[in-house]
Amino acid sequence: MKFVRFGSLTPQKQMHYKEPKTGMWPCCPPCKKGFFAFPAGYMDTFYLPLSRPPEDPHSLKQYFRDENGEKITKKAFYRKNTEAAERIANYAEELKFSNWGRNLKLPKGDNDWFFRMVARDKLYPNGEDEPTVAPGIQALLKKRKLKEYQILWVQRPSYIMYFPDPKKDLTFYGLGTDREDRTRLSQPLEFLIDPFGKKIEPDNYINSDYYEGAFPSLFEGGFRAPDPKKDYMSHSSVYFPDKKSVPFLKWLKMKHISPDQLCVWPCYPEEEDEFATTLKKYHVFDYDGCLWHHLGELLKPSEILSRFADTWVYTDMHAYERALKKSNGTAYQRNMKYQRNMTRPGYFGTQTWNGTFDLSTMYEVFFDVKFH
Repeated sequence: MKFVRFGSLTPQKQMHYKEPKTGMWPCCPPCKKGFFAFPAGYMDTFYLPLSRPPEDPHSLKQYFRDENGEKITKKAFYRKNTEAAERIANYAEELKFSNWGRNLKLPKGDNDWFFRMVARDKLYPNGEDEPTVAPGIQALLKKRKLKEYQILWVQRPSYIMYFPDPKKDLTFYGLGTDREDRTRLSQPLEFLIDPFGKKIEPDNYINSDYYEGAFPSLFEGGFRAPDPKKDYMSHSSVYFPDKKSVPFLKWLKMKHISPDQLCVWPCYPEEEDEFATTLKKYHVFDYDGCLWHHLGELLKPSEILSRFADTWVYTDMHAYERALKKSNGTAYQRNMKYQRNMTRPGYFGTQTWNGTFDLSTMYEVFFDVKFH
């Protein structure tokens, strides 16, 4: 049987291994050494370890580049349906000033987004206004034998920075759409470094509402310093190597940095905030021995050679193949009390999933053998 694996086929030390107990997380490895894989055709990128950025040599992702080697942004990848956008905007204005719109009890502030949402649902209930892949990108995907659903999107990194001199004017301009340096900044900035020597990302310390108020025009310009009373998260703490922690604002005071000196950099226009990436080359290999998997509920007790907690079972390949077919088979689903099939996109195409099981890592397998 064929299996798919990103990375080495040699057993690796599993740092997250724990002694078996009831109620363990399914992703916990069943052995101290080995590697995870998926049956070919049953793999979903959602369950792959994709947290590493493409710049990391151990990342499973790589940037999707054009013919000149330049990274491709979402704005370049998709072509907007400008006709539909204009039609939605005009209809939203009509709704806003109609008797229906005036009689609505909406919160104070800018409610244009609400009327645009209503207009879109009425004009294009099936999503016909969605952007389409640009012609040049379509040709590039075809040339490299890729499909649109195989593209993964990663956001550009964003960090908390501060102005070294708190007395100077804090007004500055965001980055341009075609450059990634700091030449347009009117003031020098420095990265805020945590006790471990790493740059600090804003998502853990500043509420998302801050971004909208700070950068109302495509995150560019209109800067204001975060307001400690409402922008900083109340639970945010800074940890030290000795595992002690202090509140974020107290830590800033220890560093003699005023909250008014902080800003978030870089700030990009919305549509250029994400880069297109693809998965790196994977290994497809044949195996017909014993393996660990999660399909124990579809097997007879006599077919199970070993168990690990209540999440993994160890069987031979014949038992596993029968369980795999049964998990997608209509004959098995007819015998279930609750039947619900789910169709979702996967890296190797669209599969029908049996909704009677916990879908997370259902088809994940684990090998504890050495491949020659």
